[in-house]
Amino acid sequence: MIIDEMDYFFHSDPYGYIMRIDGYMIGYYGSIETDLFISDVKARFGNIIETAKGVSLTFYWRDKSHEKISDLADSVELLLDEDANFKVSDRQDEKVAGGFLEYEIILTGMKKIGGEMNARNS
Repeated sequence: MIIDEMDYFFHSDPYGYIMRIDGYMIGYYGSIETDLFISDVKARFGNIIETAKGVSLTFYWRDKSHEKISDLADSVELLLDEDANFKVSDRQDEKVAGGFLEYEIILTGMKKIGGEMNARNS
């Protein structure tokens, strides 16, 4: 059986793998009403999110179901390149205001060309 070492590394430490992807990284941490989450991500990152080679997304929530969190993560995954490495985690936190969620998103693997960020050429 042949094991791809990089595939193993992603599954054993997805956050570490994503943080080690060569290129620029950008991120954001903030609080938003749950219904505005995906539009907030699109507004903050625009087309850059489509060029990321790795994305780590962490939700902090108080009163959301795991199904709702999963739906929000799926909506972000639809914005990504099909080959992007995507890691999602969530944590319940009683300090988050009701109806809101906090999130941390880190995009890695972008290459700066001119004044714009683009995906790293493979």
